[in-house]
Amino acid sequence: MTGTESGVDPDLEPLLARMPTRPLGAATLDADRAAMRGVWATTAPPPNDGVVRTERTVPGRDVPVVVLAPADRGPRPVPALLFVHGGGFVGGTADNGAPFHRRIVAELGIVVVSVGYRLAPEHRYPAQVEDCYAALQWLHDDAAELGLDPARIAVEGVSAGGALAASLALLVRDRGELSLALQSLVYPMLDDRPAVTEPDGVTGRIAWFRESDRFGWTSLLGPEVAGGPDVSPYAARRAPPT
Repeated sequence: MTGTESGVDPDLEPLLARMPTRPLGAATLDADRAAMRGVWATTAPPPNDGVVRTERTVPGRDVPVVVLAPADRGPRPVPALLFVHGGGFVGGTADNGAPFHRRIVAELGIVVVSVGYRLAPEHRYPAQVEDCYAALQWLHDDAAELGLDPARIAVEGVSAGGALAASLALLVRDRGELSLALQSLVYPMLDDRPAVTEPDGVTGRIAWFRESDRFGWTSLLGPEVAGGPDVSPYAARRAPPT
């Protein structure tokens, strides 16, 4: 499908050529996950960017995180960004977006902590957001050791990670145990209903297919729940009917 046929600006055709050409699915999940890992694995960190990468595990929880921090930090605590990766709820790792995060760390002098939350369909909601909550709890509890300012911790999520970041922010608000200084959602997956409704002939034809959306949401929530009335308001934020 060319840019002209798809309605995509021709200037974006080189990017379109790098996008997935088939939907995600149970039969191809291992290959899909490998492809997602490969996108970031081939990106080498810039030399001498002053950023140190470490792998940690949230104490008391089997939640891996990747920490990117300035190599040279002063004595004052710095802000932190808790990052929640994308991947349709079924793929991706804590190294997603690492080149962008390294640049943010180098330019702003903050710490970026990316969560390797459990994936669907092996783990259903709320496993994913509880992993993110545990990581945020750790940042607050061990802020002094990590050199962080607990009053300046933000959360950012991309795509499926945007849905989980929104879930996390709601849990933080309602549980009243922690705090967030900022919520940043980047093209978030917020509403499960379009994944199970009849196709409109337009959406879901490029890169992120309707079948991928359906597979992601049903993997997260269960096929018997996705799109129905029993979805937790923490799992999906649904627009009111028009």
